[in-house]
Amino acid sequence: MQAGKRIRLCRECGQPFTRVKSQKYCGPICRETVNLRLQKLWREKKRESDPDYDRRRWQKFSKSERGQEIIKKRDSIKRVRPRRRATPSVCIQCGSSFFPFHRTQKFCSHKCYGISRFVTPEHRAQKSREWNVKNRERILQRGAEYRQRIRDGRIPNPAVGWKERMKTDWGYRLGRMASRAGGRAIKAGVPFEPRLKEVLRANPPTSCTCCGIKLDINGGLHPDSPTLDRLIPHLGYTVDNTRVVCARCNFVKCNASVEELERIAAYIYRETSVQREIDSAKEVNDELRIM
Repeated sequence: MQAGKRIRLCRECGQPFTRVKSQKYCGPICRETVNLRLQKLWREKKRESDPDYDRRRWQKFSKSERGQEIIKKRDSIKRVRPRRRATPSVCIQCGSSFFPFHRTQKFCSHKCYGISRFVTPEHRAQKSREWNVKNRERILQRGAEYRQRIRDGRIPNPAVGWKERMKTDWGYRLGRMASRAGGRAIKAGVPFEPRLKEVLRANPPTSCTCCGIKLDINGGLHPDSPTLDRLIPHLGYTVDNTRVVCARCNFVKCNASVEELERIAAYIYRETSVQREIDSAKEVNDELRIM
């Protein structure tokens, strides 16, 4: 260690430094901070003892060369205030009125702007619903204009492609059916396997698993169109629990269990037994007449 240099702690920030002779602070920043604090304390004491201290200090400074330069520079600056609109606007976040600095200003402060960016999804959904109700006529008008542009041929119709594929591509139609089934499963609170869509697209069945008739995808919903059936309804749309059946079989089965279907079959057999006997007797009489 060189002579006259020792390790000391700064009296302002407490950081260690190499002291040279009578050095008390680690650098000029700490030294100026202490000087400003001492000047402030000294001026406060002067103000307490002399109420005219600030006035006499300003008079003395304004007569000096430095004071004259600052006064001339201040007078030469043209003060321009921001132009404000005569009518106030309403903040879309807090609802308070304010004078906007420009015509696109929507928030009264940066605080409201920050809150609007970090709100919860429920709050955003509520705001979206309120906006849709308030601007319903505008939404309908835009929709009508968009459909008119499609009819005029100015823009392509995005619905033509997938509608044509729904009538010709088995994998595409069953994949879309699986996607819609996922939305229904979420609403009903039952399980859903995302890989069901891939399984149906890879190996799409073309016949009904229940009755064996050939399925028809040309057109909308009809008795021969394919539908997704859950063998056990509460197990959801899983690969092992989902089958492709015709709409007629699916409507007949619906959400009934095996016992319920057996009772329905027994009821139909019991109630139609008399009619079957009458039909069989008619057939026998017709055969006897022919003979």
